[in-house]
Amino acid sequence: MLALGETAPVRLQLAPHAGGLAAHSIHMNSRYSAAVSGYEVTSVKCPPGFQSNLYDEGRGAVCYRTEDVPHAGGVMVVQVVNVDAADGHTAWEEGLGFLDAHGPPQNAAWHFFGVRP
Repeated sequence: MLALGETAPVRLQLAPHAGGLAAHSIHMNSRYSAAVSGYEVTSVKCPPGFQSNLYDEGRGAVCYRTEDVPHAGGVMVVQVVNVDAADGHTAWEEGLGFLDAHGPPQNAAWHFFGVRP
């Protein structure tokens, strides 16, 4: 639950990986249309060994690595702020993404509950 104007950390558990490209992302707005969720990412902290990128205008973030050595996973922490989210439940169907060299991209939904005064 995140009230209008509030910020909170969101912790995403990253799975272990055999090595090579591994990219874990969170998206607050649609990558394919002008749809926006009302939430923004203000910062990202990745596990050791990962690089990070914060997308423009709070649209999301990614933690990625390219080394050909296995890694044990870890926790990705993003700070999320409710800038204009609807009151109640918001589900962003392709809000979480995973990409690696061993298969097709994978997506999953994130779910937040916004509170407006």
